[in-house]
Amino acid sequence: MMMKFAAVLVAVACLVASPVRADAPVARALLDSKTIFLARDGGGEGTFNDLADAFRTWGRYEVVDDPAAADLIGTLGGFIPYRGWSLTITKHGDPTQLWKGRASKGILTNVADGLVERFRKYVDHKK
Repeated sequence: MMMKFAAVLVAVACLVASPVRADAPVARALLDSKTIFLARDGGGEGTFNDLADAFRTWGRYEVVDDPAAADLIGTLGGFIPYRGWSLTITKHGDPTQLWKGRASKGILTNVADGLVERFRKYVDHKK
């Protein structure tokens, strides 16, 4: 009995520890994109401006003012108690989420840096 439990535990640990492989469309769309349009869906103006600044500081994508000129759309969601702010990344013209992250802290701090840092780590990991 203990041996079966140990075998199952090892199998589960291997599955959890192994990286999830994102093939073709999702990874390729993020890697090939050059521009991003940022939209606000309830996020405050200050947080939204911080988000744009964080993307500009990163420099991976050019922040554009026209969604038609963007490869990606980044949508900042409003603050939800106990869940924080969200950032959703989609490809222009396709509502499928390529990435979604949340910042659970920061009512009085800059949460945008944390959101962009998480996204940056995700994109850079896919290279």
